[in-house]
Amino acid sequence: CEAGLLHYTYSHYRLAQSAPNPALAWGRVEQAVASGLCSQALLDYQLNHVWQLPQLLKGEVNPFDLLFPQGQLDLALQLYGGDAVSRYNNHSIAALINRLATHHQGDGPLRILEIGAGTGATSAPVIGLLDGLEVDYLFTDMTAFFLPAAKQRFAEQAWVRYGVLDIDQDIRPQGLASNSMDIVLCAGMLNSVKDIDNALGQITELLSPGGWLVFSEPTGEWPPILLTQGFMMTPANGDHDQGRSGLRDADIWRARVKAFGGECLPALPQA
Repeated sequence: CEAGLLHYTYSHYRLAQSAPNPALAWGRVEQAVASGLCSQALLDYQLNHVWQLPQLLKGEVNPFDLLFPQGQLDLALQLYGGDAVSRYNNHSIAALINRLATHHQGDGPLRILEIGAGTGATSAPVIGLLDGLEVDYLFTDMTAFFLPAAKQRFAEQAWVRYGVLDIDQDIRPQGLASNSMDIVLCAGMLNSVKDIDNALGQITELLSPGGWLVFSEPTGEWPPILLTQGFMMTPANGDHDQGRSGLRDADIWRARVKAFGGECLPALPQA
């Protein structure tokens, strides 16, 4: 509605007359593949949701099956690390954490916790730039589903540990202590937590004085996310008819970080 493509009347949505021709619009999107901005697999993933949109809206298709067909991770790896935007984000994060590790002066190794590491698309460039440095890296996700693939992928990095962590639950019974981490990394997962203030509060508790929260998020109501991963998100107040997604704009993220005593330093890309 905000983009002017839909009109909402009472309890129904209707297509705006000014909506672009779908065939022409998707033709322009396909140019992104030729330019190297994204892969054909990512475009096909978007189109798969378009063709099955009625079934997705009615709950007849599980969106996780579209992201992990037959339980395979190949498409998800493309989604989170195969396009130009993901590569930019992931390598920017890796460069920052490498710099922090290089200049680490505390006693013992630099302690890094990655929450919601998932496919390891962000982990890979980060871990790659930490080889040879004194680091203890804890790779976690909220279930054990991704851990076997991660253990195989990073088998040569003996300093990487693995575990299950649900940031929506109390961290202490899950084996993590206050002030036990120098860096907490969250790549594209904070938008999916049940209570952002609870999550940020727990992360603040985990970080040692002077510690860093490094995170990446899509900001604002971004259509490619709403069309696909939006079906995996829990809308505000659980209202699937009228609730909004958990995607927040950059100013809201800055305000939430500051509310927990944090200082917002670099933010990329610059607007």
